[in-house]
Amino acid sequence: RVQLTDQDVEGSFTAQSHMTGFIDILAIPITFAPVELTGGMDGGTPSASEWVGVDTAGSETGLYLFNDTKDIRFLCAPGQTDTTVQRALVDYCESHSTKGNCKAILDEPLANDLVDEAVAFRNITMQRNTPFATLLYPWLYIDHPNVVNATLQMPPSPFYMGLASKAANTVGIRQSPAGTTHGKISSNVRGLTRNIGDTEHSLLEEAGIVPIRFENVYGYCFKSSRTMWSVYDGYQYWPTQAMYNYLAATLENLGKLYEQLPNSEDTRSQLQTSVSSLMSALHSNKEFYPE
Repeated sequence: RVQLTDQDVEGSFTAQSHMTGFIDILAIPITFAPVELTGGMDGGTPSASEWVGVDTAGSETGLYLFNDTKDIRFLCAPGQTDTTVQRALVDYCESHSTKGNCKAILDEPLANDLVDEAVAFRNITMQRNTPFATLLYPWLYIDHPNVVNATLQMPPSPFYMGLASKAANTVGIRQSPAGTTHGKISSNVRGLTRNIGDTEHSLLEEAGIVPIRFENVYGYCFKSSRTMWSVYDGYQYWPTQAMYNYLAATLENLGKLYEQLPNSEDTRSQLQTSVSSLMSALHSNKEFYPE
């Protein structure tokens, strides 16, 4: 039995035990106001090589810290548009867990304020053609948190990652983070570093770049479901690749239930039943629509 009493006006309290042989517990401060940390050291800006890191067993750094984490689905480095880093993100997602179970979400360089520059970055500079990545354009202006009537330039990748997670959890894997419902960006966005018209939209989508546009009533939205894949086999769209990623990871985890069991007809039957149950559940949830 523990009795709690106010200790002071700051909201701290003392918990005192009434059980024989126990001593008083020290006051536990309860602080609701923001506390500024002091005495720390921010360090310098990470270099491209530090973002990428080294793939040395037991001493991994950078991207390779995710080697033992097979459950990541989206990977981005917000605002980091160095070509070396961008390519490394793509390459890592293509080979992660040897299955390619995650997708890189990339930002166009802020300096690319023309659509032609954005397309050239995609087609010439990146030198990657992959369904395991999505490239976003342009950057956003948001309210400055500390300065009245001021804005900050923000990369779009963290907004896209949040919407992708929300869409997958609320609708399903088949839903891309796009459109006026599932692609609508938060209300604190105040503008774009480049406004896009219909012709420019077509150029961006043809190049496999997801454009951000302003829609009356709805606000700023991601307006495409494209990946950085130029082959029209279905994987040029986000939902197809997302389903592939999900199935690859889920089937791998499911198979672990049977990996040390006897290689018998009964074991194979159990595995078949588990896989059939998974696929039936996805079909019932219309994840394979259109059939």
